[in-house]
Amino acid sequence: MNPAVKLAMIATLFMGAGYPLLKVGQTAGVSAGWILIINGFACMIIGSIGFMFVHYINGWPQINGASIVLAATLVTNIGFLLSMHALSLKGGFVSIVYIVTSAAPLIAIIIGLVFLNEARSVIVPKLIFGALLILTGAFFVSNSIK
Repeated sequence: MNPAVKLAMIATLFMGAGYPLLKVGQTAGVSAGWILIINGFACMIIGSIGFMFVHYINGWPQINGASIVLAATLVTNIGFLLSMHALSLKGGFVSIVYIVTSAAPLIAIIIGLVFLNEARSVIVPKLIFGALLILTGAFFVSNSIK
């Protein structure tokens, strides 16, 4: 199996465990805004300690690359904040909100294929079939509230 896919599967385990814990935190009275602030501190701690098995720092980033990463993290954190707020609303069940927000790869698929020229490196029909399964699952889950 591809090392990137293995790492993504491990990341899925952490993310899958994290959302229910965030819901528990909200139930204990922590607002979506505070979750975002705490998330920022957690990212600083993880970034400063680093993972010993991943060599992810290789010098200072170029300004244009850092600008793109800043914009990407701003967009990602807006999505994170909105999903945390969705969890705090009536009917914001973690079993539904997390599945619906996990349809985000559909946008990533379009960006990857169109703008990052990934269509040359993947089997597009299989990718589209998988995307349709994600979309179908998100539709059914989002309509499962009684």
